[in-house]
Amino acid sequence: MSKRYEQIPIEDCPWIHLHSDEDILNYKEYFRGFGASIADLLQATDRRAADSFLTGATQALKRFHITTRNHKATSATTFRFGEAKEKTTTFFIVIDAGRKNAQKDALALIQWCALTELKRHKNRHVPVTYLGDEVTNYFISDLSSFLSWARGYSVKIHLTFHFISEFRATYSNDALKTLLNAAEITQFLPGQSEPEVLEPLQKRLGEKSVIVENHQTGGAFGGVHSTSYSETSRPLMTTDEIERCKKT
Repeated sequence: MSKRYEQIPIEDCPWIHLHSDEDILNYKEYFRGFGASIADLLQATDRRAADSFLTGATQALKRFHITTRNHKATSATTFRFGEAKEKTTTFFIVIDAGRKNAQKDALALIQWCALTELKRHKNRHVPVTYLGDEVTNYFISDLSSFLSWARGYSVKIHLTFHFISEFRATYSNDALKTLLNAAEITQFLPGQSEPEVLEPLQKRLGEKSVIVENHQTGGAFGGVHSTSYSETSRPLMTTDEIERCKKT
């Protein structure tokens, strides 16, 4: 290990006070070992492994190089997202709809930073609301994990999107299952048309009892007439009725 890698000033990092002495020592050992392995890789005679590593690193960072708007937007900040755990604070993260493909990686990075700060903050039980509007137009990094841990850190999540099929295509089927299973409240707006929404919604609404009136006649000339009543069940709302319904 070179002396240059031995003297990385991990102790001066702004987040160092958030961790125990034991965790800091373990992280220093891991990080310096990792740095030494990269140094060995770059200094090796056979350049194939090093070139592959550098190509992958370059591709991962290509949207954040110094000539991009992403670099300017993420290179500095005048606040910390953790302030939401300390005082009433509202943050808006907005991208240009006309450049969403170019900016979605930057948005994912900023969101990851925000959620990581909320998770690491000492005021774990202070509530924070996370509103993700039109979440199929961009990508929330590691959404399935976020849905699982958020409640334990007092983060309330509100996600809005138009179609379940779009949500599945943007994230994954597993993420959709996690969302539907973890949601305390699921709100469906009027005008639903997807069968995979209508059929489960019909089942979720349950059934109701209805009284059916039956008329019977007997004999060649209908001389005997009787009326009976029976109780049966039907969906509270059928899929057709849900689709036509104007209520949320």
